[in-house]
Amino acid sequence: MESLKKKLAFFVFLHTIYKDPRFLKLSKIIPMKKFFKESYNELQKVTWPTKDHAIAITILTIVFTAIATFFLTVVDGSFKEFYNFLLDSSSKTEFELPEFDTSSIKLTDSEGNEIDSSLINFEPVEVDQTVEAPVEEATQ
Repeated sequence: MESLKKKLAFFVFLHTIYKDPRFLKLSKIIPMKKFFKESYNELQKVTWPTKDHAIAITILTIVFTAIATFFLTVVDGSFKEFYNFLLDSSSKTEFELPEFDTSSIKLTDSEGNEIDSSLINFEPVEVDQTVEAPVEEATQ
């Protein structure tokens, strides 16, 4: 009977501690401590490369990076030139600005005075790229 009382008291003690917020904080710290201890033990088992081996693999990495950079630059330039070739070999439409007769346009200023529309001049602007002619919609 005495041992049953001790077990019951121990159970109540553990239950009380487990519900205590201070114990909950401690219960989160204990796994972290275990994690760092195990990590440290694993790092002790690691076979680290020698200085010469570390230098060799670093140089090898730099060389392969330079080769890959050169290769990708050549491929990118080739694709660019091929794309430009396709654009240059495609058919182009020449666009000419039509002549506008501005004499039939009646313009007025904000006061209602008529403005001489013959003074309006449309001049085409030189553009490096060719522009496709606009499609005129049918008017009814």
